[in-house]
Amino acid sequence: MTRRLVVIGNGMAATRLVQRLVERDPAQFAITVVGDEPHLAYNRIQLSPLLAGEKTAAQLPLLPAEWYTRHGVCLRSGEAVDEVDVEQRRLRIAETWLPWDELVFATGSRPFIPPLPGSDRPQVIPFRTLADVERILAIPGPAVVIGGGVLGVEAAAALRRHGGEVTLLHRGSGLMAPLTDAFAADELRQQLEARGIRCVLECRIAAIEEDGVRLADGRAFRAARVVLAAGVQPNSRLAAQSGVLCQRGIVVDRQMAASLPGISAVGECCEIDGQTWGLVAPCLRQAEVLADRLCGAPGEGFVWQDAGTRLKVTGIELFSVGEQQAGEQDDIYTSWDPIDRHYRRLLLRDGRLRGVLLDGRLHRRRRAHRRAWKATSPPPRTGFLTPLQRSRRLQE
Repeated sequence: MTRRLVVIGNGMAATRLVQRLVERDPAQFAITVVGDEPHLAYNRIQLSPLLAGEKTAAQLPLLPAEWYTRHGVCLRSGEAVDEVDVEQRRLRIAETWLPWDELVFATGSRPFIPPLPGSDRPQVIPFRTLADVERILAIPGPAVVIGGGVLGVEAAAALRRHGGEVTLLHRGSGLMAPLTDAFAADELRQQLEARGIRCVLECRIAAIEEDGVRLADGRAFRAARVVLAAGVQPNSRLAAQSGVLCQRGIVVDRQMAASLPGISAVGECCEIDGQTWGLVAPCLRQAEVLADRLCGAPGEGFVWQDAGTRLKVTGIELFSVGEQQAGEQDDIYTSWDPIDRHYRRLLLRDGRLRGVLLDGRLHRRRRAHRRAWKATSPPPRTGFLTPLQRSRRLQE
């Protein structure tokens, strides 16, 4: 008997789930996907290149519209679910009720909006969706980016490619922490400033004003547009309103099952053992785990080993995996080429590799270091400095 499966959300995890279900058993489910964005599902990873003008919106869709028609998947784009009736197993879209046998929340995350005076001004735009990119690009003039994590750095670099004044404000002392150490963070700052991006660290914002951003120390920076890249939060509001157990996100087990029968969750909206995921790769793996269970062939459940983060800024090659914040008993091995400005760093704890940080020439080194990262024994240290040598070199 065909079961009615409804997926709330049309992002990358939802698309991977639907693809896997269709591949495994196309006759088992009548699938409906409801997404509030008026687009086909798209590759969110490519929003930074899109903002930079290196990609076009036409290059971002994950699947063509014909795919859904061909496989009998009902796609309802540009529609929002207003209510979920768990007891009757139905949900409401405007005035229409839609029944389901299996319900999947794939609602992703929502941008964190700092509680700042002026954060509701029309020129203040989060950097999260295709529509956000369109709004950012539609406003000419100087830009201020708030947040010095991966997304903020990518947004600032992308905006600078269009010319004009760009300021990056970050409350921390180092960019992209905790994915970097102090040395790599400072190298990144220098590379951004060499491109004409003003980086202001350890700052506190007092207010977003009509023509700029004012700091608590009185400094002010011109801005026709203010881009928010201050983090995200799991979008679990609808699930919580429906009676599904939520904490930071929608609480699920390692088979992606939520607290109520017939309800599951995948992607950035869910939480497992107190942990949430903001990267695409683990979210896609969760979708595969759920597809296996829904098809009656559950595997071992979701487990994830950090595969690393790569900064998506043309001309700046930075890759980080594992832990970068060293403890007193950790061993740090580094290699620094001041001519080519290539930096490598390994963090070992109890004789085991716990963190890798690479800056420069990733195409040669990232694969080898990923193999070392997965190994159970420490990698060879040839070409790396000892902890004492590192201390001396970085002081020079």
